[in-house]
Amino acid sequence: GAGTNTIDCAAAASQGIYVCNTPGKNAVAVAELTMGLIIALDRRIPDNVSQLRDGRWNKKEFSKARGLLGKTMGIIGMGQIGQEVALRAKAFGMPVLGWSRSLTDERADELGISRADTVAQLCSQADVISVHLPLADGTKHIVGPSEFALMRESTLFVNAARGGVVDDVAMADAVNSGRIRAASDVFENEPKASDPTIENCLTECDGFYGTHHIGASTQQAQDAVADEVLRLVSGFRQDGTA
Repeated sequence: GAGTNTIDCAAAASQGIYVCNTPGKNAVAVAELTMGLIIALDRRIPDNVSQLRDGRWNKKEFSKARGLLGKTMGIIGMGQIGQEVALRAKAFGMPVLGWSRSLTDERADELGISRADTVAQLCSQADVISVHLPLADGTKHIVGPSEFALMRESTLFVNAARGGVVDDVAMADAVNSGRIRAASDVFENEPKASDPTIENCLTECDGFYGTHHIGASTQQAQDAVADEVLRLVSGFRQDGTA
């Protein structure tokens, strides 16, 4: 996929092993899940379903959604996934405010969005925020206590990046305060595939929804990644490049 954070690239390079990834091939899948989580947060869809399965009818409580039209969508990380999220947010009638280290005013104009100078500025000005950054030294906990403190009342927040890009404890505190609602597809210290249990401060928070790191897991995305892997391997076999 896109990330190489599970690969020791330095060790591979020291032994002449070529490492490559397939960035962008699963971008649409992640963007689709991001929008799904945003809608779920606004309309509280999982809670609707849970109470209905319990035989309870609670129309009055669940008729309090704010709606997305006209709300400012803030996107932290304007790579291919962030751009796909922006495209979908604009289709919902949401003005988009983006931030990334490489985003220029000219590029923002090309994308039809506004540019924030800092993550802090974006957090203070957006009504809905999603994060789409790789995990690296410069991005670990890029959204933490101070950023959550800047968010507007009733902000909807989604982490569809990597566990560790967002401070899970700070997110749980913000959700528990009642100021924001949040969702995440990724978590710090995710369990191994062989372990069916997870322990995380977010899982018991009212106002939080979580999915199981499935952002890239659609058949369309997996097929696109597989096709790109075949292209890369074929190119490497032919002339040593990808």
